[in-house]
Amino acid sequence: MKAPLLRFFVALCVGLAGSGAAYAADGTVQWAQRVELSIPVSGVVQTVAGRPGDRVKKGEVLIELEQTPFTTELDQARAAQVDAGTRLRLADRDLHQAKELYARALNSTDELEDAKLKKKRADAAVEAARARVTRAKYELDQSIVRAPFDGWVLRRQVEPGQSIISTQQASVLMVVAAADRYIARVQVGGDTVAHLNVGDSARVKVGGHSYDGKIRSVGLEPSTDTAAARYPVAVEFNSAGARLYAGQKAGVSF
Repeated sequence: MKAPLLRFFVALCVGLAGSGAAYAADGTVQWAQRVELSIPVSGVVQTVAGRPGDRVKKGEVLIELEQTPFTTELDQARAAQVDAGTRLRLADRDLHQAKELYARALNSTDELEDAKLKKKRADAAVEAARARVTRAKYELDQSIVRAPFDGWVLRRQVEPGQSIISTQQASVLMVVAAADRYIARVQVGGDTVAHLNVGDSARVKVGGHSYDGKIRSVGLEPSTDTAAARYPVAVEFNSAGARLYAGQKAGVSF
């Protein structure tokens, strides 16, 4: 074989061996994580941070209710807990004395039983006070909504001064999507889906830029009822700081 032809043959073999793409499909970009934020307690909105398109950091305060009612309730609950503890100690002392007197036949069975009943009531009061403190702490914590992760604000449906009324189904106040983490959703044929597995590597191309990704899910049922069945495949990838948009076209190669 002549040298030029040999070099061409070797280059062709190397190119075929190195091309990892056995299949390519077109799809769309979606959020890898999207959360609708609400507040499960009632109050008046004091501050709101973040508007649609803003990037927020994990733990950043997004919505905060006026704090006075919540801190006041917690202070009162703690005071009631201290009072209940004092009453329990007195009830313990009285019961101890009642038992000693009863053993020496210096008081009646009714007096001993009355002391026991007061002790039980004092125990119950301590438990109720502890529960009240726990509840007050919970409501104080829930009166502030923080960003659950680094993300983008998609929607804002709350403003300072707005009253929040707690109901069984809390209203959505803000929607946040995780930043940098996206899903490319594509449809593939039955011959291809049989060779794909969760965790397999894939390459996602969006707007002229390519990103490394991994298959997050492979559908076991076709999304269409036609003869040429197509199966949904989701590929998760990191945009490395680039802001992408849900619905953008994406090309995925496996």
